[in-house]
Amino acid sequence: MALRDFWISVRTASRVHAPQPIVDSPSLDEGTIERKLRATTLWIWVFLTEEVSKKDEDFLMAAQRLRAILDPIARRVDPDRWPYLSFRPITEPAEAVEAS
Repeated sequence: MALRDFWISVRTASRVHAPQPIVDSPSLDEGTIERKLRATTLWIWVFLTEEVSKKDEDFLMAAQRLRAILDPIARRVDPDRWPYLSFRPITEPAEAVEAS
């Protein structure tokens, strides 16, 4: 399945308008792909407390509840970008991220 078809099926399932594909070529270099993803994706890192992160079940339940809250907000904040939420325990070191 092509990347375009994948995103169309995802957006159709969530009843969101499917834009034209931006990255769908194995010939693009890593830098070009990264620039395209930064331009079309809203990246959100969510750090969960140590208490919630102790058990996988608690972590997954908290992440699911927060995703239901944060995803619609992210879509309203920047409707042209696809929200990507990453959930991590607060104890896990975070890599440095450059804001764009």
